[in-house]
Amino acid sequence: MEMVLADSKGDMIHGTVKKELVSQFVTLISQGETKLMVNFIVTVAAGSYLPTKHPYRIVFLPTTRLRMCDALPSNLTGLDPVKYESIKDGSLNMDYLVDVIGQIVEVSHVKVVFVNGKDTQKLSLELRNHDDDRLLMVLWGKFATDVNDAIQLRGEHMIICVLRFGKIKVWKGKSKPRQLYILFLSFINY
Repeated sequence: MEMVLADSKGDMIHGTVKKELVSQFVTLISQGETKLMVNFIVTVAAGSYLPTKHPYRIVFLPTTRLRMCDALPSNLTGLDPVKYESIKDGSLNMDYLVDVIGQIVEVSHVKVVFVNGKDTQKLSLELRNHDDDRLLMVLWGKFATDVNDAIQLRGEHMIICVLRFGKIKVWKGKSKPRQLYILFLSFINY
C-alpha cells in the first residue's frame, strides 16, 4: 500500500505499507484522515516515479500504531501542479510523479490494447491550461474508462481534469504524462 503523507506545514513524504502488513492497516488508513503515527522506520527514498521530492520515506512496521489527532488545515491539499512547458521541454526530473490540471479539449475513443499480457483500456486526451497551452496525456485501465464516462455525462459543460501523481514518459519523441498510479482524480463541471 502506497500513500503520500502531509504534515501541518504541507510538507509531504512517501509512505509504504509492505504487502504482508496491508491487512493490518487497510481499515485504519483513509484518504483525508488525520492520524498520529508512532513506531515506524525512515529509509532513503530511491528509484523511479517517486511521489514526493522528500529524500526519505516512511515504512510501516508490525508495531506501527495510528491514533486520531487534531485535524490538519482544510486547505491543505498537497496539490502542486507543474507547468505544461516544463513537461514538454524535458526540464522535469522523470523520476518524480507530477500533478497536472487542465480543461479537457480533445479526446479519443477508448481503445483496448494488449499490454503486459492482458487487454487494457487506453484513452488519449489533450488538456488546455489558462494560458491556452496544450498537453497530450494518456490514461490507462480504470482511469481511462472513468474519464470517458465523465466526458459522456458532461452535457454542455466543460470538464477540468485534476491528475495526481502522473508519470512522465517519452514516447515517439514526445513527452506524455501516463498514469502509473493516481491517488486522486477528480472532475469539476463548469
